[in-house]
Amino acid sequence: MKSLSALALGAILAVSSPVKAQDAANGEKLFARCITCHSIGEGAADKAGPQLNNVVGAKIGSHSPGFPYSDALKAEGQAGGLWTEAKLTAWIKSPRSTIPGNKMVFPGLSGDQADSDAADLLAFLKRFSR
Repeated sequence: MKSLSALALGAILAVSSPVKAQDAANGEKLFARCITCHSIGEGAADKAGPQLNNVVGAKIGSHSPGFPYSDALKAEGQAGGLWTEAKLTAWIKSPRSTIPGNKMVFPGLSGDQADSDAADLLAFLKRFSR
């Protein structure tokens, strides 16, 4: 009986915990901040920044062949760095501190919504990754 009570308590706590699911639709809206430098989807091409198809899980500094990545990004990739969900989340929130010396001009997301917005933007990027 104790184990059933523990399971019930766990279920109640899980339901009552405020966990926000990733919202790819909101991520798409947030991507509007990125389209000056990046593109994604069918026909995406490099701009000031690389196109972002298949970026999730890719080796850093290499997912868009021919793009002139910064030395910092190339070095990160040569050291085995991958664009994991955790790495991309950190990058979205603060590119300069995640990989110092990169050329990205976007300062990152900040404020109360930064974690949620980064998760949503990542959900959007995942739609275009294998």
